[in-house]
Amino acid sequence: MSKKLSISTPYITTYPPYANIFSMIGSCKDSMNWFYNNFVDLKIEDDTIFFAEHPTLFGSCPWLSIEKLTREQIQLEWDSFVHFVIDCIDAGCYLDLTLDQSQIPNAKRTKSPFFHETLIFGYNRSQELIYIADNFRRGAYQTTECTFLEISRAYAHFKPDSYLGINKISVTEIDYNFDLEFVMKSMSSYMNYRLNCIHDASDVYSFWNNKIIRYSERNTLDIRDFHLLWSHKKCMLDRLDYMRENGHLDKERKYDDYIEIVNQSLIQLNFALKYLVTKDHKIVDRIICGNNQIRAKELAILERLFK
Repeated sequence: MSKKLSISTPYITTYPPYANIFSMIGSCKDSMNWFYNNFVDLKIEDDTIFFAEHPTLFGSCPWLSIEKLTREQIQLEWDSFVHFVIDCIDAGCYLDLTLDQSQIPNAKRTKSPFFHETLIFGYNRSQELIYIADNFRRGAYQTTECTFLEISRAYAHFKPDSYLGINKISVTEIDYNFDLEFVMKSMSSYMNYRLNCIHDASDVYSFWNNKIIRYSERNTLDIRDFHLLWSHKKCMLDRLDYMRENGHLDKERKYDDYIEIVNQSLIQLNFALKYLVTKDHKIVDRIICGNNQIRAKELAILERLFK
């Protein structure tokens, strides 16, 4: 017997919570309305740039019902982790938890322990396989499979400070509407407190430029920030398209040049990848210059549209 729950190609993949949520709700009819309502503003937390919704995404996603379980509960109620997984999948529930992916060859991780949030969405009992999803292979979000033995070992390896709990998640179809007032408040916050407040504590680009300088002094960069900012610009452009198509934007107000911001953000990501190979510090200067150009251009476009 085998069973796989529905998995969609996620719209945002920078961090596991974004990718896992979209992979679970992607087939829900109004899920894009939720996407357009959110992922406007940014925040700085733990020396990292996130979407503003980051800490509450699972709890705030209206399609998801989440039951938090402990390892002790599983040990008391099931004779093995594999049997627990099978029962959850049979009940139509996904599992989101931290696993040591070094125990899963298809994850292509290092041989050293590698604890990472992982989505479990299916099994094949006859072949003794479990189906999982995460940002495997150079950070690309993918699905793969592992054996019963591999998943058991990945679960058994436990590191308390990497432990996110065990989330048993069901998806329920609901109606969900685009909320223009909410989006405009988020847009105002992004414009006033992220783009137009140079050197303020909430200023994303000044923080990011300083972080790039700090990291480059150690001959490295945090590539996650580059992926997130590129995702942010793609999200913004898609939202603007949606708003125009649905009459929420004056068609006389043009934003055709926003595609340049999306493209330049991808160039920034490619510069960062090049730097990680070459360690050429001239590239760092180009990245910071490009960030400042993106900031100024984006602010000008958004002010043209919304002020």
